[in-house]
Amino acid sequence: MKGLRIGIGLGELDSTGAGLDVTLEQFRRAESDGFQTAWVANIFGFDALTLLALAGRETTRIELGTAVVPTHSRHPLYMAQQALSTQVAAGGRLTLGLGPSHKVVIEHILGLSYARVAK
Repeated sequence: MKGLRIGIGLGELDSTGAGLDVTLEQFRRAESDGFQTAWVANIFGFDALTLLALAGRETTRIELGTAVVPTHSRHPLYMAQQALSTQVAAGGRLTLGLGPSHKVVIEHILGLSYARVAK
């Protein structure tokens, strides 16, 4: 049986809006603090895959994952292309989480139909 693995959610902009440098420091610190995984949501902040590609270049061991990237706004081919680029930048440490997002985001913010979340 594998031992307990501890992860952390990162990537939200802080209340001061300090931005990318502060966020990347969160990943470096999570790795140095011994976390095995770091997860990023793809909502209202940085693009999760782009952020994880950058974080992958700043770290060496910690596994990086999306929680989750919405499927409505990205064609599957381009999603796969971006995930592959992120996987390479992160040295094979990416876990890609996909999901339909939230109805309010898809319909009210993006103006797309949420009637059929899967085809």
